[in-house]
Amino acid sequence: MPVTSSLRRTKAIWNMLSENGLSVGVAGWWASFPAEKVHGFIVSDRVAYQLFGASVAHDQAREGKVYPAELGDLVASLTVAPETIGMAEVARYVRLPPDPASLPSEQNRLIDDLKTLLAAGDTYTTISLALRERFHPDFQAVYLEGTDTVAHLFMRYAPPLLPGVDRDDQQRFGRAVDEYYRHADELVGRLVAAAGPETAVIICSDHGFRTGENRPLTDSRIGFGQAADWHRKYGIVILCGPPFRKHHDLQEASVLDITPTLLALLGLPVAEDMDGRPILDAFEPAFLEAHAIRYVPSYETGTIASTAAPGTPAQGAPAPVASAAPSSLDPQGDQELKQKLESLGYLRQDTANSHNNRGMILLNQDKYDDAIAEFQQAIHASEDLGIARINIARALFKKKDYRAATKILDDYSTRQPRSKDAENLLGNIAMEQKQYPEAEKHFRTALQYEPNFTDAHNSLGILYDRLGRREDALGEYLKVVGIDPEYAEAHNNIGLIYKEQGRTQDAMTSFRRAIEADPEFTGAYSNLALVLEQTGALKEAAEQFRNALQRDPQNAVVRTNYGGLLFTLGRFEQARVELEKAIAADPLDASAQNNLGAVYGKLGRIEEELNAYRKAMALDPDYVDAHHNLGLALLKRGKVEEGESELRRALSIDRAYAPAYLNLARSLIGRGKHQEAAEILSVGSRQVPGDADLQSLLGEVFLRLGRKDEAIDAFEQSLRLKPDQADLRQRLKTLGKARPERGVPPGGRHGEKR
Repeated sequence: MPVTSSLRRTKAIWNMLSENGLSVGVAGWWASFPAEKVHGFIVSDRVAYQLFGASVAHDQAREGKVYPAELGDLVASLTVAPETIGMAEVARYVRLPPDPASLPSEQNRLIDDLKTLLAAGDTYTTISLALRERFHPDFQAVYLEGTDTVAHLFMRYAPPLLPGVDRDDQQRFGRAVDEYYRHADELVGRLVAAAGPETAVIICSDHGFRTGENRPLTDSRIGFGQAADWHRKYGIVILCGPPFRKHHDLQEASVLDITPTLLALLGLPVAEDMDGRPILDAFEPAFLEAHAIRYVPSYETGTIASTAAPGTPAQGAPAPVASAAPSSLDPQGDQELKQKLESLGYLRQDTANSHNNRGMILLNQDKYDDAIAEFQQAIHASEDLGIARINIARALFKKKDYRAATKILDDYSTRQPRSKDAENLLGNIAMEQKQYPEAEKHFRTALQYEPNFTDAHNSLGILYDRLGRREDALGEYLKVVGIDPEYAEAHNNIGLIYKEQGRTQDAMTSFRRAIEADPEFTGAYSNLALVLEQTGALKEAAEQFRNALQRDPQNAVVRTNYGGLLFTLGRFEQARVELEKAIAADPLDASAQNNLGAVYGKLGRIEEELNAYRKAMALDPDYVDAHHNLGLALLKRGKVEEGESELRRALSIDRAYAPAYLNLARSLIGRGKHQEAAEILSVGSRQVPGDADLQSLLGEVFLRLGRKDEAIDAFEQSLRLKPDQADLRQRLKTLGKARPERGVPPGGRHGEKR
């Protein structure tokens, strides 16, 4: 995020609204200095800048801090100076000794920073309330940064006691975060009360903060190590007021959705070049019916007509003009602020962090070489940016260049001993190379460094799962979600174990929790779809596959599974489209080729069907489904010898593959080879004793061979396995040898043998 308005590359929401006739009032928002000309007012983030301590608050210069400039005296009179915050007020947050003057200097610095953030919150709230009365803006935005700042300052002191934190410090500062949140609630309450019940109110945060057992052991303060390590991925959003639904939980929302939602709320169209979209699920249906969502290409040029009812210009507000900021005030931004923002990873200039952040984006896009190039630039920009070295190793790991990744990590470990991230990654490298004892050693070492390191617990769970130690794996995954309930991958892994154990409902619950924790987690949607398909909920399964593909359109595995479901639903043309897309995304996906062959068969495209199966077999010579399906397709074309050969090949790969036994036997029966068919089916019945169809067909063959008693035995076994076969039960009666289920004759005692 840029530091100043002059560094922004796109318009802010207040620019868009102001240029289109709506009045605005903004206070404390980042990147609002120098204050721009708007239809309303701006009180920039330099009026009371608490993020980096008390020093900035003493800056008496006024130029560029507010718009219009004539508000300067009023704003200055309402600004609360940190030194006016007395110890009586501080005592709400800090357990002070009888003589506060006896506090050590380090604790005094923390108290000074607390005073600064308290002053900033009170300043922006008081100014916002005063200017609301004067301007009555259509849109008002107030940024209260204190919840983030107080957490960076004091979250490490919150209970339970963290290793490395002095117990006296914890007792003194341990309640600061919770108590400040109560104060923040009071500030929000004042703003909401002033707005009135007919006003639409949105409260949101761009990230959360780690608490409890989920806190890292690094320093949480800005400028001390990696402060951003303490951030949780997701914040909150609350929408209330007449346009919004009441008592409704949103399933998904992003910080990128806030501006599109505001535009829709205020009667302006949404720009097509915006990454977010209106949170439609938040609105009352009646509001959406009366205010259809409109779209325009962009807000970066020109103005857009509003569909909102024309209002009277706000009292004291100048007419709308183009945005303009006096660049002479801050042509390149404040270097001190830039440096401190870098520790939060917010800046997007040509810095070590910006290269590292771009590298992470490329890494998540599977562009490993490009990512490595960015990480290397980050290292060149800052010799101390160790995270970039770790990320190079991560990219090499993704490329399966385990040797190079290990070399990077070994070098990093000499620079940074006791690195939990390095140990976890080394463990994953060992696990991929099937060096399981070595992998466990690394994971255990990482947990020695930080016992609540969720990534290491999750990795250990994956290791145990691969070793067949399902309960141990489940135990590790449960530890992860106990520490961090929003760890989506662990919820997904729990679901996979439950699915394997036949605990279908528990599996679905876990996959849904994974989705709730991370609405962009493609795998959780796909896994949920597979379980739903298994339970027969095909319509909902299709919806979840579509949800997965909406988030990752190039995911060949998900698209292949979706194509398979469409095949099951008989929607063969749609299945063809999806499977061809899957192959375009991953030409080496044998499963997609096999499924596409089955679809071609249903569509009567025989040559393409055969070619697809052969491509699948070329990609995976031991792909049993492809051999079986090719065999069936060849049999249908009258190529009996080739077809039976493929079916026998399938059985040589998997001796428990029941469909191959059935179809090979049917082919042999069709050629009058009943004895050979009986032998094949007898082997199949021993290999797959729970398959009722094998027993039924074996009974038919025995009848053709004149072996009536053996036929009846086979039919009865089929009924025991699958009782709801009315036709077969009638068949037995006609044979004159029907027997009750479980071998109990009519009138016999329970448990009596025949």
